[in-house]
Amino acid sequence: MLAKILFKLFLFSTVATMVQAQEGGIDFSAMKIGTKLTTRTVWTPQSTFVAEYIGAKDGFHLIQNYKVKDGSLEENILDAYDDQGRRVWSTRNGHTNRFTPYSCHFVIGECNHQYEYYNVLTKKMVTNQSRYFNRREGDVFYLGIYRSDGSLHEVAHQLGAYNLRLSNVHQNALGQDSGFEFIELTVPE
Repeated sequence: MLAKILFKLFLFSTVATMVQAQEGGIDFSAMKIGTKLTTRTVWTPQSTFVAEYIGAKDGFHLIQNYKVKDGSLEENILDAYDDQGRRVWSTRNGHTNRFTPYSCHFVIGECNHQYEYYNVLTKKMVTNQSRYFNRREGDVFYLGIYRSDGSLHEVAHQLGAYNLRLSNVHQNALGQDSGFEFIELTVPE
């Protein structure tokens, strides 16, 4: 009897996680290869970035991020997402950063992830744990991270086509403008 109850709980939690992820993750099912999202940072000096969907490889959907520099695109970060649109790893400057089991930035509800990244100052891989409570209201995704004092800090992300994050203008801990703003979404014909 206990085994049946545990199995049902496991099954329910698995289905619930899949539904939640689809509500928060990027929807690659209809996205065309070559779709580009252009954004700009809100702080000075402003920087412009282009994120381009370059297709799927080895079971991951790949988005190549570029920084616009002197009118040209300079490769910046390569992000890999699972089929539910959750980021799993990123590569930058020859180093791969990983989320286990995936980035909570793309999940609705309570979520914990482990983030392993290359620290440029210590020249070592570092691992940290983060706890989130994210929610969605219409086309706004609220990324909520728990601070060390237990309080929840939320940042609102405006969502667009494919659940792409178009903008997230907010105040940082110092009271300064932070985040990025939407410029354009280009979808190939």
